[in-house]
Amino acid sequence: MRSIAASQLRTLLVGGIALSLVGSAMIIALARHALTGQFDDNLIAQAEFLTTLVDYSEEGVLEFDEAATDASMSGDSENPGYFQVWRVREGDSGDRLETMDRSESLKDAGAELMVVAPGAPDVPVIERAETPDGRPARAVTLTMIVREIDDEMEASQREAYLALRTRVVIRVVAGTEPMLVPLLRIGAGVAAACVLMIAGFTGLALVTVRRGLRPLDDANAQVASVDASNLVGRIDVGGAPEEIRPLLDGINELLERLESSFTRERVSRAMLAHELRNPVAELLMIAEVAAKWPDDPERMRLRLGEIVECARELQRLITTLLRVVRVQAGHEDPRSERVRADIAIAEVIECSAGIASARRLTVERSIEEGATARTDPDLLRFVFNNLVTNAVEHTPEGGRVAIALTNGGGSVRLSCANDVRDPGAIDCDGILAPFRTGEDADRGDHSGIGLSATSTICRSMGATLGLSVEGGRFIAELEIEAAGA
Repeated sequence: MRSIAASQLRTLLVGGIALSLVGSAMIIALARHALTGQFDDNLIAQAEFLTTLVDYSEEGVLEFDEAATDASMSGDSENPGYFQVWRVREGDSGDRLETMDRSESLKDAGAELMVVAPGAPDVPVIERAETPDGRPARAVTLTMIVREIDDEMEASQREAYLALRTRVVIRVVAGTEPMLVPLLRIGAGVAAACVLMIAGFTGLALVTVRRGLRPLDDANAQVASVDASNLVGRIDVGGAPEEIRPLLDGINELLERLESSFTRERVSRAMLAHELRNPVAELLMIAEVAAKWPDDPERMRLRLGEIVECARELQRLITTLLRVVRVQAGHEDPRSERVRADIAIAEVIECSAGIASARRLTVERSIEEGATARTDPDLLRFVFNNLVTNAVEHTPEGGRVAIALTNGGGSVRLSCANDVRDPGAIDCDGILAPFRTGEDADRGDHSGIGLSATSTICRSMGATLGLSVEGGRFIAELEIEAAGA
């Protein structure tokens, strides 16, 4: 697995070393260029000095002052400099160079300098060259017009010689050994600075990467503190850098989905317990009554029949609950059949009659005969049972429950209204919110999971469920497509 720290360190170190080497190479190149320019300027100065030693004598002879030649050259006995002076002779076949003089170093070596291409007058030509003994060198070739005349010459003669515009070519060659020492010193300094830069850059990279990854370590510690028993907590995104905020936001969203999944699982268990409570209580009551008269065969037979019927109802309820779970999970689609809604609601009211009687409730019913809906029969019975049971259980003792079923306008409508203790404490929108748990689920009447699960099932059936509080009563209204619509 790739490490972010190792990848960043590798990138920073490789980049730092490359930049240091490139920078060092550029510094050395600039230093070499500066030294070469200074060396060339020195050669040009020597060539210009040599031009001042060429003039016409009193007798009108062009000559070169040899007395200053050695003083004009730099170098030592082991690495001497060289120069040569030519006079340009014009002829029918072109210009021809005649040697006027050369340095003592050339005379000792018995060599001559070669002029490749003299430039324009007073414009020095600089080039790389080799000394007669094969050393790397720089050469300057300078063409000049003689402007110096012996002072003892008469004015008319001086003007006549100047009018000739005699050209002289001077070439100076010097070995580049004098540049090596400062260049080596500069190179050594640059190398030492490069090593220090690389070492400093390495330390800086380590510190930078460590500080840059510190927010990830903090986020990792926060994520590690989250477990199945503590899904409510979220990672603090406010102090995180911009680069990792999308990642932390994604983790928070994942925690929300996990919390919803765990809550949905708890709600499913509670919903099953909620739906199974009444049939089991009825079954238990019948069994207890039968146990009081064990010697009465007729009474025992009746009670056993009731127990069998209650068990079948319980089995149907369990099957319906399993279908509800599959429909909610999207593993099964609701059926679409013709269902006698009036018969279904009458059966549900009859099943709740025992609880209503025990609580001394007044149940008012208004059921339109022949009301037929097109929907899933099991899910419709599940919804009817939830709405009626919810109304009966949450009505104060001695209160009133009104159940009305109508058919018209292409839809079947069911209305369940019941008295409540505190109408102002009921949050109709909050009741339908999924996964209400903890303190939120205990506020006011009708809170819990029954109506929330019923609302989810209604949406899967294509039905609509609306809740309202009017005149001190809680009203649940269901509307579903009629069979003839």
